[in-house]
Amino acid sequence: MLQNNTETQRIVQHGQGGELFMIFIVNLILTILTLGIYRFWAITRTRRYIWSHTLIEGHTLEYTGQGLELLIGFLKVFVIFVALGIGIVFFPPLLALLYLAMPFLMGLAIYGAMRYRLSHTRLRGVRFGLDGKASDYALMVLGYTLLLFFTLGMAAPWVRSALYGELINHMRFGSARFAYDGRGAQMAGPFFLAVLLTIPTVGLIWLWYRGREIRYQTRHTRLDQVQFGSHLSGGAYFWLVLSNLLLLLFTLGLALPWVALRSIRFMLDRLELDGELDYASIEQSAAEANATGEGLADALDVGVF
Repeated sequence: MLQNNTETQRIVQHGQGGELFMIFIVNLILTILTLGIYRFWAITRTRRYIWSHTLIEGHTLEYTGQGLELLIGFLKVFVIFVALGIGIVFFPPLLALLYLAMPFLMGLAIYGAMRYRLSHTRLRGVRFGLDGKASDYALMVLGYTLLLFFTLGMAAPWVRSALYGELINHMRFGSARFAYDGRGAQMAGPFFLAVLLTIPTVGLIWLWYRGREIRYQTRHTRLDQVQFGSHLSGGAYFWLVLSNLLLLLFTLGLALPWVALRSIRFMLDRLELDGELDYASIEQSAAEANATGEGLADALDVGVF
């Protein structure tokens, strides 16, 4: 049984909206002046601020990614897409093949971007990481996309649980492994309730469902001897997303730094951890990742921030 959150919260975000706003403004100006090239350094500066203001059991999280790495990753993907564009000119059916392969490319992008961010995140000098093959995950995304198509989306709880588990079960902190034991069937009830209420709620019921899904996935995730938990409710998540949208709407997007920090704190405040991690027994991993996956994620617009 997990303890009360006030006793178990060991991850804290203490960034200031005003400080992140100054980074945001400088990033915006430099990105415009450099015709977009600076955005890779802008992403890096933003991540470093957020990571460095996140404390896990009193220790600061560290982001070691470089803007130049992100630029090189993007350029690699850009060259590939240019080559595909030229190929389509001389062989138009290639466009149809590219369209059919889009889920596979999305899978590559998600896995690659996650691997890069984790391998460039450290705690107490120990790197996080993501093992496994991006191509295996991409094939899963392709196969499950077909399954969703033939089931008219009704297989979504099983598909989302399987894809989430594939990522979590390959994540590690040094030599300590993450694990997920959730089952899609256990989210089927809330899912079909959301389907039934989609029209009467104008689709807003899906915010409630997403909150329930995050809580379920969190409660079925562990890192070595540490069991994660959450007391996030669907209603609270609904209000978070709705209020964030209103803040961004009425400030013309200028509230983005406050919205980002507010969202992170919202999730951390509801996160529960039970158990202790034996840091002394955790060994460093030598594995690192390049930024090609980040570049593909950027090109396909599936990045987080």
